[in-house]
Amino acid sequence: MSFLASVLLSIVAAAADQPPETAGRHPAISVQIKSRQPITLTADDLGKLARAKVQAGKDKDQRTYEGVPLAEILHAAGIPWGGKCSLWLDCYVVVAGADEYRVVFSIPEIDPGLAHQTVLLADRCDGKPLAKSVGPYQLVEQDAKQRGRWVRQVTTVKVRILSE
Repeated sequence: MSFLASVLLSIVAAAADQPPETAGRHPAISVQIKSRQPITLTADDLGKLARAKVQAGKDKDQRTYEGVPLAEILHAAGIPWGGKCSLWLDCYVVVAGADEYRVVFSIPEIDPGLAHQTVLLADRCDGKPLAKSVGPYQLVEQDAKQRGRWVRQVTTVKVRILSE
């Protein structure tokens, strides 16, 4: 599939509020803030955002994950951090995977000024790309005691208001 066809496919998928398909080397995720039109972030878009590394997992299963903090993705999509997030405290974030597994985070769990951990959209583990069974993107919660809110094959991130 050509690059132009991949871009068009992503635009059509975002306009239809459907998770974009991952095509070849250009995987993408859909990000929607409140009731606004969803935007699609490609691997190239995500590559322009600040990256981080976190140690996650327990004991023998501890690994180093690399990727983009969820806070960076939400900021790029329009959520202001730095003391202005109080306008967003009645919101929650839903992250979904290709298998429709979904998890919820509150804004204070993600806001870099309030959170005690990093929630990461990882694309690498121990210096290597993620395995196909969990990638191309996996949501990793840095200090989680269990992996219940880790989402594999992330396709969508949505910010919703409690009343919705």
